[in-house]
Amino acid sequence: MRILGYIPARGGSKGVPGKNKKMLAHQPLVAYAIKAAQMSHSISQVYVSTDDEEIAEIARRMGVDVPRLRPAELSQDASPVLDAIDSDVQVLAAQGASFDFIAIIQPTNPFRPAGLIDACAGKLLEANADSIFTTVEVPQKYNPHWVFENDADGYLRLSTGEESIITRRQLLPPAFIRDGSVYIFRTSLLAQRTIYGQRIVGYDLGSTPIVNVDTPEDWEQAENMVEDFLKNNPAYL
Repeated sequence: MRILGYIPARGGSKGVPGKNKKMLAHQPLVAYAIKAAQMSHSISQVYVSTDDEEIAEIARRMGVDVPRLRPAELSQDASPVLDAIDSDVQVLAAQGASFDFIAIIQPTNPFRPAGLIDACAGKLLEANADSIFTTVEVPQKYNPHWVFENDADGYLRLSTGEESIITRRQLLPPAFIRDGSVYIFRTSLLAQRTIYGQRIVGYDLGSTPIVNVDTPEDWEQAENMVEDFLKNNPAYL
């Protein structure tokens, strides 16, 4: 089984300009994703997809081959990431490299504990699923069984479509949202224009500290968290 570690790292960013090459502690943000992929025993090859020469040079210094810069038409804010992945996979195929699965390792989620990618890959294979992604549990007060929407007549209805409200929190089923740290999916799903498929499993991060860097406030949070993360994960040093 071959897994491509795919790191999408455009040079542009509206929320935090140049965030992927911005220094977080002693290294650029993208370096955390590269190191996570390099430390994984499951990933066969690491690929950094970027339109930015500085990011490409960071990757090369870390031992990652960057065969090309991503074309401009695949690097806009509105460019679907699936188009970039499909194009990059075709580039690799032309070089004779094929992969059974693709693991998306986003630079915007820098704090992956050592072994997380391998744990996700193991669970995916054990479940014989199409895809897996990391999750965090939704606080009970935001559980979808307690979330309401306005219907066409302006009346509140449960977002789940149920008629009856679960009145006791002890009866609420756990609900999860995607965290974004790790996505792994079958390469064959690209032909269906999806990274999910029909058989999806999640990997619950539990109490693992997380941050998704999209805004200046997120960046400040990452700066406040990075020292503790590096202390507990010295392999990133």
